Parts: sequence; C-alpha cells; structure tokens
Amino acid sequence: MSWRLRDLVVDAVRNVAGSPTRTVLLALVAAGVVGGLVFTELAFTQDLLDFRARFDASGGHVVIATNDDGLPVARCVALADLDGVVAAAALDQAGPVETNLAPGTLFQTGRTTTGALRLFTTDPHPTVAAVADRWVLGRAAADELGVEAGMWLAVDDAARQVGAVIDTEARNPQVARWILHVVPPTGTTTQCWVEYAPGARSGRIELLDTRFADTGDQLVVRPWIRLDEFSRDPLTELAQRPQRAAWVAAGLLLAASVWSATWLRRAHIGLYRAVGTGPAGLLVLGAVEAALPLLVGGIAGALWAAAAWAAATGHTPQPDQALIAARTAASTLLVAVAAAPLLGPLTARQPIADQLKDR
Repeated sequence: MSWRLRDLVVDAVRNVAGSPTRTVLLALVAAGVVGGLVFTELAFTQDLLDFRARFDASGGHVVIATNDDGLPVARCVALADLDGVVAAAALDQAGPVETNLAPGTLFQTGRTTTGALRLFTTDPHPTVAAVADRWVLGRAAADELGVEAGMWLAVDDAARQVGAVIDTEARNPQVARWILHVVPPTGTTTQCWVEYAPGARSGRIELLDTRFADTGDQLVVRPWIRLDEFSRDPLTELAQRPQRAAWVAAGLLLAASVWSATWLRRAHIGLYRAVGTGPAGLLVLGAVEAALPLLVGGIAGALWAAAAWAAATGHTPQPDQALIAARTAASTLLVAVAAAPLLGPLTARQPIADQLKDR
C-alpha cells in the first residue's frame, strides 16, 4: 500500500489528536526548554545593554584634549557642529576660592562654555539663558553651601546668581565641588571635552589630534573612560555566550523526548510497516507528529518567557534582543523537528510487521 503525502499528513494529525497525553507532555517539554532559552537570552542581552548604558552615561564616548600651553576655545566649541559630535566644551581650572557663605572653606573654580551643561551631567540640561554669566555649581558644592538655582553667591567678592546646580557624579565626579563660571567661547583653555554619539564616528582621538596639531608639543588627547577600565567587552561576551551553541543540545533534548515516545509506540509504527509504509512515509509521519506539539509548545513557551521576563524586569525587549532570542528558539525547534522523526523507521516491531504481512 502506498500513501499519498496528504494522507500521511492527515493521519499524523489524527494521531496527535488521538494521543492527548503524549501531545501535551511533548508540548510542555518544548515550552520549558525553549522558554528557558528565551528567558536566558533576554536576561543576558539586557545585562549587556545595562552595562553599555552605564558606560555611555559615565562618559564612555568622551574624548579630552589637554594642553597647558592653551587651546583655542572657539575651535573647541566649533567641534559640536560636526556630524557625530553630541557636544563640545572648554574647561579651564581657575584655582581654589572662598565664598561669602563658607569663609575659610575652599572650593575649586573653573571657566567653561555652555557645552559643559551637556557633557558633565546626564540630568535634564539647564538652558543657556539660565546660566549666562552665572555660577553653575556641582551638587556637592551646592549642598555644602546650602544654595540652589536662583540664589546669590559671592566668590572672591564677585557676586552672581546661581544659574544651575548639576549632578556630575556619574560623568565627572571631580567637578562635584566646583563652582563654574559659564563664559563666551573666546580666548584659550587648557582642556577641550568632546562627546561623540555612540558608534557615530571612527578616529575620534585622531580628529582632535589633527584639530589642535598646531597648539604645541604639550598636546595630549585621551578618552575620558576606556572600555577596558570596565573590565568587560560586550561584543566578546555576546559571541562567547553559552546559549550560542546550547540550542543544538536543547534541540537534541527535545528530539530525545520524542524518541522516548516513539519507542513506546513501536508496535503502532509496526502496523504502518505492515501495510506497506516505507521509511520515507514513516519519516513524514514522525515529522508531522513531532512538529505539531513541539512548535506549539515552543512558541507558547517563548511568548510566556518573554512576558515573564518583561514583568520581572520592567523592560521591553529591544529589537536586537528579540531577534537574538527568536533565532535561538527557532534554531532549537529546527534541530528538534529535524531529528525527532529519525528514530521512527528503526523502532518498528518487525516481528509484528512480518506476521501481519503473512496474513
């Protein structure tokens, strides 16, 4: 007896519907395995994203040019107009001073341009108008002096309003006790701070080297924070994560659960052999019978894992995260569905098949 492909598929679907216990168990196993992989992938990639966010927030894309002989402030500030540059600011340390609110206590002062409002803090940035010719205080200095924006402060007999108080702890903690005076972009400065957009431009250090090449031999250009100072390499970790190869083992584990069910049904498979079903037909039957519960269970498990992860962490998977998790889940199910029917043609109880053929 020869089977048409359509008849084999229909019969396989009937077998799945007629064995609810086996079908549900296989679906639950698939949901657990695939869901576990998806949850792990989302958690792993979120950890890398959190690390990258901390790196960015700490000034990971900031490069500093320093020259004690002086750097042109206008040239420094003009860097902010280049593609891929987020902000640029001049910073010049002016020395320790006393204030009228804390006589005898020294605070560091400095002159800077408006770009520092973007460079030194991750908080909402005060407007340029709010700080024009006013003091900008680091949070530690403001707390120590007991002042807030809008109050007056005299520094070495120069009284001005406090235009803004900025929290520099994440980006530039050394400025936390500074009193900064925002000045026009003229003259020279000892430091030029430049922040680039993540991944927007290569040759960041070389750009500043070229821009200030004529300022003397004292020029030093360096990143504010090097990635190796964080002791992690996200790209290497992503490439070497265990889940990148675990989908093969997970797929074979799912296939093994189908093989166990197939072994218990070897008498049933023998009946198909007895009525003339060849190895190819048995493979089609096995593939359909395995694919239905595995795919349904795997997809349900992946969706459940994504929902559980989102509820537990409060995050929504980013497109790249979802793609990585979906690729791992799909690869696992592909291995499982491809390997699951291979045992079927080998497990039929041949004596039963032979006896039925003889009748």
